[in-house]
Amino acid sequence: MTQERQIQRPDGRGTPRRLSVEEAAPILGVSVFTVRKLIRQRAVPFYRVGRRVVLDADDLERFLRQHRVEPREP
Repeated sequence: MTQERQIQRPDGRGTPRRLSVEEAAPILGVSVFTVRKLIRQRAVPFYRVGRRVVLDADDLERFLRQHRVEPREP
């Protein structure tokens, strides 16, 4: 198990705060290719550590909330 997976969130939710592209894809409900595309387009915030790309779980949740589509009123 990597050290990143062992780090718990301060709020105790148990998921790591920093995520790889592969870990972020299921959270967003898209493929790894789509996450990489969002990163290239700078549509989602990310960190670059050397050549590695790391995403913040809170940024992903914020991204999802910003792209929420409300239902139409009947």
